[in-house]
Amino acid sequence: MAKSLANQESKRINEALAKAEDQRRQAEETVAQLAAVAASLTPQEPKGVGTVVRWTKWSGYTHASILGKVNVVGDGVWFTTQDPTRTGGNKILPSTWDDLLSQIGERNWSSLEVLS
Repeated sequence: MAKSLANQESKRINEALAKAEDQRRQAEETVAQLAAVAASLTPQEPKGVGTVVRWTKWSGYTHASILGKVNVVGDGVWFTTQDPTRTGGNKILPSTWDDLLSQIGERNWSSLEVLS
């Protein structure tokens, strides 16, 4: 009788573990799908040294950045003009595309446009 109860308990535990593993797999798939959607919504970096982009921040102030160079790893180095985060404004702040997108802010990505 005790052996039968132990077998039943073991079976119940194994079923619970299998269910938990299925839920974990489903969660991983969902995370991967969400990451793919997020990546598709992120503005892609324009190519070509000299490319200019502009955007408007929530304050209505228009900013511009120019792709000044590409480093040895292939990442673009962007220079932002009229950056009010620097004392006195009108400073040039080098950044990567990801840093530039962070500076622009996700809610302002829709105002981002490539000028050249």
